[in-house]
Amino acid sequence: MGNGWYSVEQVADLLDLHVRTVRGYIRDGKLKVGLDLQADLRRLGVMREAAAALIGEHDFTSFRASACQAHSPVKDLRRIEIVRRGAYWRFEFEASAFLHHMIRNIMGCLIAVGTGNRPPHWMAEVLAARSRDAAAPTFSPDGLYFLGPVYDASWNIPDRTPAFDWLP
Repeated sequence: MGNGWYSVEQVADLLDLHVRTVRGYIRDGKLKVGLDLQADLRRLGVMREAAAALIGEHDFTSFRASACQAHSPVKDLRRIEIVRRGAYWRFEFEASAFLHHMIRNIMGCLIAVGTGNRPPHWMAEVLAARSRDAAAPTFSPDGLYFLGPVYDASWNIPDRTPAFDWLP
């Protein structure tokens, strides 16, 4: 590494990300879900209960877009944090990798649970179905942010992006 050049193995190690993080925000009160549905998001405890069913290494086919090109639908979803901060709900997801629209589809399901349209145990049923038809409609990308990757500490790359510090 002293000459400024990296070996193929070192670059492969660098690209082997440990964690990817996505954060989503929804304003409290009435929110537009889909074309015409207005729904109150009020059920923090049941959303957390539903989210817990997704933690760990699973086949996330139910949350995968039809255009997804990933070789495998098996991903390790390490953390889902749902908190209310002032007028905003914050959803944060950490995983080894994400499938195409995976977070948007999980958000759709969490909103269905949080509005009372589905019970919390439904999330485990959706996961087990391994069918996109079992899940809620894809949630809008509005308010979802990729916070960045986290690399192995030996690379001395910061594990947070200060540009997002202003978000609630």
